[in-house]
Amino acid sequence: MTPEQRERAMASLPPARRKKLQQQLKVYDHLTAAQKNQLDWFNHLPPDRQEAFRKVYKKFLTEPPERQQSMREEMSRLSAMPRRERQTRLASPEIHARFNKNEQQILGQMSEALPRE
Repeated sequence: MTPEQRERAMASLPPARRKKLQQQLKVYDHLTAAQKNQLDWFNHLPPDRQEAFRKVYKKFLTEPPERQQSMREEMSRLSAMPRRERQTRLASPEIHARFNKNEQQILGQMSEALPRE
């Protein structure tokens, strides 16, 4: 959408909604290509899977930053695997040794939102 098209579309919005949308677009415009791809992936999930992912992401955010980083790295590995391999990896002794029960649960729930190929 061109800036002119954006302005025309937003002109009909109430001022508060227009301001909020402008702020959201400003944030979106500053995202990296990878971040935009992740957002597009999320927006294409069915509503029930989006909601499930939001819930587990809230749990993820309660973890300490160093644990979040470890889980991000593991999610990156899991996202490169077909579903059956992800399930096998999540049940592996390595995962049980590296992550506590809560972290394992978060990883399992987050992996459910990944493509189901």
